[in-house]
Amino acid sequence: MIQLDSSLARFLDTHGSLMLGGGSQRNGFMIQMAIGGALIVIGVGLAIAGTVFHNGAQYGAAGPLIAGLVNFGIGQHYYRRFKAAPIGSAHLTDQGRQLLRQLITMLQSRRVNPWGWQQYTGPGYQVPQPTRNQWGVPGMTGSRQIPNVNPEAIALLDETARHYNRLASLGEAHRNSPSELAKMAPRLMMAAEEGMAEALHHAAMLFLFPEGGVASKQRIKTINRMLAETADRAEAMSVREPTISERLGYRSAMDDVLEDLRLTQSAHDELQMEREKSQEELNS
Repeated sequence: MIQLDSSLARFLDTHGSLMLGGGSQRNGFMIQMAIGGALIVIGVGLAIAGTVFHNGAQYGAAGPLIAGLVNFGIGQHYYRRFKAAPIGSAHLTDQGRQLLRQLITMLQSRRVNPWGWQQYTGPGYQVPQPTRNQWGVPGMTGSRQIPNVNPEAIALLDETARHYNRLASLGEAHRNSPSELAKMAPRLMMAAEEGMAEALHHAAMLFLFPEGGVASKQRIKTINRMLAETADRAEAMSVREPTISERLGYRSAMDDVLEDLRLTQSAHDELQMEREKSQEELNS
């Protein structure tokens, strides 16, 4: 059972759906860009045809051109955003994807609605029944559900999620900082994504085939150790002061304001000292 305050629950809330749909969203924006490009070509073609043959086709070019530019611009904007953020870039196997979906569903089923009522599980409630073929068993149809909850697999995934969340928070916190960690943030997130994707696959094997789970357990523990070391080293790097070369390459608005205030205060202090010195000379 997933605890509502666990690291796994926080991962499922913040990044679970993004891992499931990140690749699909990027592909969708690529398709939108392609449609926009096609409309632009059509609009340009109509404009050229109208200009050359004087048949009035150029008057119908505005619609496709405007629609094409809008679609291409929006698609390109969001494609770049999703490309810059590596969430959803790691490859999820069919087993890992199915397990992730069911973990999200399992977590949502434990939520309490705004009125404080628990999810209805009385007469008429139907629990999804496992069927036989997501894994390609001949002659069977449907989508196979993960059979039951494996507490050990949940505990291992919770540790994986804890280190994933540590790396995710570091990447977000230092995205615009002058430190070297900002440059490494995309790679840190990609490492966390790949580790979580592989852990989900092996955890699904523990759910499906608990008899042969020794190798899967060992692999998840290895992934957890690697992610823990990565997060420890990244956190140690995050607490050190930026070097001079790092600061030279980036200046925030806060740096500029502080420098201006210090210079202004220093000028006022020097002026005050000069006035006091002049007054002492006059008095003497």
